[in-house]
Amino acid sequence: RKKKVNNMKGLKLVRKTITASTAEKFEFDVRGLEFLVKNFNDFPIYVAFENTTDTNKMIKIPEQSSQICIMRKSTNPAYANSDVYVYADTAGEVEIQCINY
Repeated sequence: RKKKVNNMKGLKLVRKTITASTAEKFEFDVRGLEFLVKNFNDFPIYVAFENTTDTNKMIKIPEQSSQICIMRKSTNPAYANSDVYVYADTAGEVEIQCINY
């Protein structure tokens, strides 16, 4: 029999319900370069790497979809970030996984 390997140990994941009309902070214990953002809602969400509610300066993720958000295409850790902010007009569930850190 093959032994099952648990690859979930190093998973960097935050899932929570965001508050309507607020930039909700998702904080990670590592500095990441790429984040997979999942929108489980029936409305779009907006993502940024700084605390803002200006949707013109944020990445728009349509309803019921996901997107990899990259702060800057680089391997330089100086460009990494540990905080991701999500904004929506309505409260709902969002999951973010740091996939490159």
